[in-house]
Amino acid sequence: MFQALIIHSKQTLLAMKTEQELTDPILMEKYLDKEPIPGVKEVLKSTIMKRPQVAILSEEGFEEIELTSPKNALEHAGAKVDVISPRYGKIKGWDKTDWGREVDVDINLSEANVEDYDALVLPGV
Repeated sequence: MFQALIIHSKQTLLAMKTEQELTDPILMEKYLDKEPIPGVKEVLKSTIMKRPQVAILSEEGFEEIELTSPKNALEHAGAKVDVISPRYGKIKGWDKTDWGREVDVDINLSEANVEDYDALVLPGV
């Protein structure tokens, strides 16, 4: 995603110092209002300001690394990640031979809407 934007507006991306500025709508307005290159404002609004929404569907007893690694990588790349489960509160992972860390459940499965997400991660599949 960011390589395509460099082609459209190298000046804008060079002005942005942090990944937060690339995903924060309030900080982006600062750049969008000053952008001198025609058409870039529309490209930036449609690409950067829409953070990808990713659902991770899991249950108690998931293999810890199979949920936490993709979740961390997606969040680091700027995606909004929700852990969805049939359970409320927290779900506990399995770490090799024993129980591992607990992960917060963001949305109960019965309340999740498929249209809210751009991608689905199924740990262990």
